[in-house]
Amino acid sequence: MTQNDFDTLHGYFIEDLKVGQKAELKKKITENDIQQFAELTGDNNPVHINNEFAERTIFKKKIAHGFLSASFISTVIATKLPGPGSIYLKQSLKFLAPVFIDEEIVVNVSITEVNKERGKVKLLTECFKSGNKILTGEAEILVSSKKNNLMKVFRSFDIPNNYLDAVIAVGNFDGLHLGHQKVILEAQKISKEKKKKLGVLTFEPHPKCFFKKKFDFFRLSPFRVKYSLMREIGVEFMLNIKFDYKLVNINAEDFVKNILIEKLKVFYIVTGFDFVFGNQQSGNVKTMKKLAELTKKFFFKEISEFKFGNNEISSSEIRKNLRNGNLNNANKILSRKWMVISRVIKGEKKAREIGFKTANFKINDYCNLLYGVYFVNVTILDSRIDNKFKGIANYGVKPTFKNNEPLLEVHLFNFDEEIYGKKLRIEFVKLVREEKKFESIEKLKDQIINDINTVKNDKLFQNN
Repeated sequence: MTQNDFDTLHGYFIEDLKVGQKAELKKKITENDIQQFAELTGDNNPVHINNEFAERTIFKKKIAHGFLSASFISTVIATKLPGPGSIYLKQSLKFLAPVFIDEEIVVNVSITEVNKERGKVKLLTECFKSGNKILTGEAEILVSSKKNNLMKVFRSFDIPNNYLDAVIAVGNFDGLHLGHQKVILEAQKISKEKKKKLGVLTFEPHPKCFFKKKFDFFRLSPFRVKYSLMREIGVEFMLNIKFDYKLVNINAEDFVKNILIEKLKVFYIVTGFDFVFGNQQSGNVKTMKKLAELTKKFFFKEISEFKFGNNEISSSEIRKNLRNGNLNNANKILSRKWMVISRVIKGEKKAREIGFKTANFKINDYCNLLYGVYFVNVTILDSRIDNKFKGIANYGVKPTFKNNEPLLEVHLFNFDEEIYGKKLRIEFVKLVREEKKFESIEKLKDQIINDINTVKNDKLFQNN
């Protein structure tokens, strides 16, 4: 099944639903329906299938199974609202009146509650005949999120035909800040108008990492983070191309003609105003615009420089703010909280020994964050349990314990499960204080208690 097939078959996503939405189904209940239901379920109660028996009951004739009528609630939910892909969690029922052979029932469902965080909706479920209510209840349904749809990733320019002729945003997009978002959202707008797929062309490693020959460049969004953010925006596929000398040595015109036009058959290219490409950065937005006009094979749009108040919108500015502890400024430029996505590793359990269980992460391969204590929001990504928590994190070298290697330690509030190997998303909300060395373990413990109280008493704690 292709992604197009999946999207066509899928009903509403949780983001599409709102309180008050309704759906309806009309169904005439025939004697054959009742007979088949009895055979299928084994419910051969004679009140449903035996005329002589039914005549001696209070109803004086055969009645339909109550759950036959109720089953059409499932039909409406599965086919109309929320529709295909939805999963039943609960259903309460109260039967108010019988249904007889050849009577028409009308099934109504209406949304009464939408919980986008948990991906659940509640619906009032009712059946009527001749305007009179015969059944009422409530359903709770699990509904997919658009954010959970997998985004296709290609690591070469050889892609399936159904991904050709797309609208593609091109850039490194490290951090996916406001300026980057403007580029991708413009590409998304065009893709919807022209009914084309939306893709992103980016590179790995970051060109600055490649040319420096060492990993001392502060990556704002390594692949895991970039993938997560792109998927949330609604990007359908990513070309995550290896940045190497083979790519570096392609001149600008060949890149456009041989790759964008011949291989990808792009419909539309969107870039930022400062986009450069080709050998020795010989190509820029003027080059791209000129080649689009000369070849008439694709359209091109440049997104002009974007400023947010007095803040410069750039990845460099974000890195500088994070290094200096100006997390609030960095988050403003990002228009979200700066985050890392990493798997929990086993630590030395020193924090546990003093009463604070932590999840440990090695993120120094790409992080140059100011050593300090932070208020964080945490999501356990591969978990079926309630997976969102608030917490406190320390990033640094733990000078009190004379540790030399930077480590991120996260203490989750109201959580005490083992999560080794789990993948977590850690969002940095606020810097509490810089890391410091304490004279004793007891003084460190007292400070941790103070830090936790500081976070829990912060107004951001209630609003995040």
